[in-house]
Order: sequence, then C-alpha cells, then structure tokens
Amino acid sequence: RLDTVIVRPDGTVDLIQGEPAKTCPHPPDVPTDSLRLANIFRPYHAQEVLAEQIFPIGPPFPPPTAQELAANARLVRRALAKLRAGGEFHLVTWGDSVTAGGDASAPDKRFASAFAAELGKRFPQAKIVLTNAGRGGWNTDLCLPLLQEDVLDKQPDLVTIEFVNDMGMSPEHLRENWCSAIDRIRAGGADVIIITPHFTMPSMMGLPQGRGPETRQACLTLKEIAREKGVALADVSRRWEHLADEGLPYVTLLYNGINHPDDRGHWIFVEELLKFFPAAEQKE
Repeated sequence: RLDTVIVRPDGTVDLIQGEPAKTCPHPPDVPTDSLRLANIFRPYHAQEVLAEQIFPIGPPFPPPTAQELAANARLVRRALAKLRAGGEFHLVTWGDSVTAGGDASAPDKRFASAFAAELGKRFPQAKIVLTNAGRGGWNTDLCLPLLQEDVLDKQPDLVTIEFVNDMGMSPEHLRENWCSAIDRIRAGGADVIIITPHFTMPSMMGLPQGRGPETRQACLTLKEIAREKGVALADVSRRWEHLADEGLPYVTLLYNGINHPDDRGHWIFVEELLKFFPAAEQKE
C-alpha cells in the first residue's frame, strides 16, 4: 500500500494510511486543507520502513513551453495540417502489448484509443480513424515483416511506434529495425512519433531501489534515432523517471508488476503524444 505523511493547518504532522491492494496501490485521499509531504511505499512483507520506501512529494512534471510546443508541431506538420483541415485522418499505433492495451481496465483506457479520442476533441472537424496495430509479445523483429500489411496498407497520416519488447536489443540491431520502419513509413507520406518505453520491473531495469535514471541503452538509442531522423519523440521514459520526484514509486503503476502499465500509466503516453498537437488555445 501507499501511506501519506501530511501536515495539517495547525502544523500537526500526521500519517494517513492507504488502502491495501494486490497491485497498483493509490495514495490515500487527504484533507484538502492539508499539505502532502511524502508517500511511504509498503511492499509485500514489509516489516519496517526503509529509506528507499520514502518518496518525498516534489513538483509535478513541468508542462512544455510555448517554444517547445512550436518545435514539436514542426515535427508533425503534415499530420497537424490535415487535422486542422478536417476530413478523415488515419492514425496507426504500431507496437507490442502495451500499444495493444495490455492491462488497461477498459478499451477506452488504452493509450491508443484515448489518444485518438483526445485528438478528436482537439480537432472536431477531423474524423479520426484508428488502427491499433499492437501485437502482444511481439517485437520489431517479428512485426517488421508485416509492416506493409499492418501499417502501410492503412494509408496512415500518423504512425506512433512503441516497443518496450525491443529494449533487450543491441543498439545496432535496434537502429537497423527502427530506421528501416521509419524510412518506409515516411516514404508513404505519414509523420512518425517514436515513443520511448515506460519503466518495467526494477530487476529488468537494473534499479534495485525502484527509482533512478533511465538505464536501458536501447532507449537512449531511440532518442538518438529521433534526433538523427528529425522525427518526433514522445519521451514516456522521462516521465516515468520523474514519478519518484512526484512521490510515486513507479512500480505502483505496473498493473502486472512486470511490464504493463495501469490506466494512469497509459494516460502518461497520451499526455506525451498530445504535446505535438496543441489545442486551439495553446500557442505553437
């Protein structure tokens, strides 16, 4: 469970106990007039509170600046222009079980579906046609031979690419697969958004205390590819890296405890993708 340390208006420090859960515990509700100081993670079989279980609550992840929004929009200029013009807009989300929606509580909570729905709200003149090309348990070695059938034949305007299952690949191997896919997709006229993957269980990440910086060389390679190719990068990894600074152990957002995000984790994907498509009231 997650417990929360608060300060009440009179200066009293108190502990609010959270609800036990088999997986994905949420911080407890606290009085609106109180200040949250820290969350305390109580994993299974915890007999005492260790330093690594205490997560001070810092500021939220900063929103993009106007300059960042403008730079983002330039990376998907064709897709953005078509959304603004109206008519059918073909979105293909290509990836593995996370893209497919693994462990989201309902179909509309999958990041692919939620992203398409939010685009529809921001650009009501467009008709968003979503093809979810996520294949559970697959990686780009398996999916790349089906790129024509799964992605290109849909005549997409925008393709998002997410493969947490590629994180064990060498940089050279990953670069070959992803550059091939990006080149073929862009040759077909679509814009591309690379999605860096969320964090997986600490033993897979090499983060024994369940927090710390991104460690996966393959993830760093994705960022290099995005810079070199001049394509958009939705940096979900950076958001998950920041969760500890917001008082949240990232493992509490892993529904299966291994590699599938809960609804909150899926929504982080949506938030990062939307940074490339500013609403009408946002400046580019």
